[in-house]
Amino acid sequence: MTPTFAAVAPICSGAALTALPTTSTNGITGTWAPALDNTATTTYTFTPTAGQCAVPSTLTITVNPNVTPTFAAVAPICSGAALTALPTTSTNGITGTWAPALNNTATTTYTFTPTAGQCAVPSTLTITVNPNVTPTFAAVAPICSGAALTALPTTSTNGITGTWAPALNNTATTNLYLHSNSRAVCCSFNINDYRNPNVTPTFAAVAPICFGRRSNGFADNINQWYTGTWAPALNNTATTTYTFTPTAGQCAVPSTLTITVNPNVTPTLPAVAPICSGAALTALPTTSTNGITGTWAPALNNTATTTYTFTPTAGQCAVPSTLTITVNPNVTPTFAAVAPICSGAALTLCRQHQPMV
Repeated sequence: MTPTFAAVAPICSGAALTALPTTSTNGITGTWAPALDNTATTTYTFTPTAGQCAVPSTLTITVNPNVTPTFAAVAPICSGAALTALPTTSTNGITGTWAPALNNTATTTYTFTPTAGQCAVPSTLTITVNPNVTPTFAAVAPICSGAALTALPTTSTNGITGTWAPALNNTATTNLYLHSNSRAVCCSFNINDYRNPNVTPTFAAVAPICFGRRSNGFADNINQWYTGTWAPALNNTATTTYTFTPTAGQCAVPSTLTITVNPNVTPTLPAVAPICSGAALTALPTTSTNGITGTWAPALNNTATTTYTFTPTAGQCAVPSTLTITVNPNVTPTFAAVAPICSGAALTLCRQHQPMV
């Protein structure tokens, strides 16, 4: 008899594992090996206690790795500018909450705590808040009424560009104000040198794909300021690093993005010993010995030799595999006829024949 056990639900790496039962659901006692491991998917073997008509059986416990939530970067803001609420679902599908509360006055690192029950660990995201800067200028010496006035500089001594208002007036003492609406500055004054440094374009990471499957392609440019082209062409059969080359005339340098392509795995399954037609067949395992989950088709048939196909559950880098169970036909023993005899005559015993297999 083969001991049978209830399946154990998958766990997250490091989660508690309850000791396996030492008596099977069909009454066989025994021991398990190896020791329970809550950090890796493992197949355990149950060895029946001696003296029972039972054979060893196995049970696989799937241990899912912990995932780090990923998020698109948030572009720097000027102190006091509006901040959009952070997403409660990561780009790789983890839900959770953020702390502390958003602060639009100081650079802050926020911690994302995943909702319980997901195989995920906390992650952080820093939002840079740039201080507002006041442009500075060299003083203009007093002039006599009507004297010539040189045009005021459109770049401050600390590198802020902008325009002046009102128009110059060489007949009256006047307070002039610099205004700037550059998208690279904070508040009404430009805080950055007009000679902008080269910037490396940034992109949201692309989740790994399985060999041969379709990728969503390159993510949008996070800061939305730089245009360009990618090379080489997308390849869904090998992990590849792609280079983004900004269009000429932008203050930007090339950057790279790597898309991981995981190889497809073929599920491996223990062979099933041949049976006689009509004998009981134990349900096939829904987790392969190398940790792939899936379903079988067609339904079990204990009357004919059949090849069954194991189709992996979607979302795993795995391909279908097959398993053939041999069903031997039942044979009726045949014997040579015995000639009639007279009453009281001797009868010779018939030779025993081995039943045909």
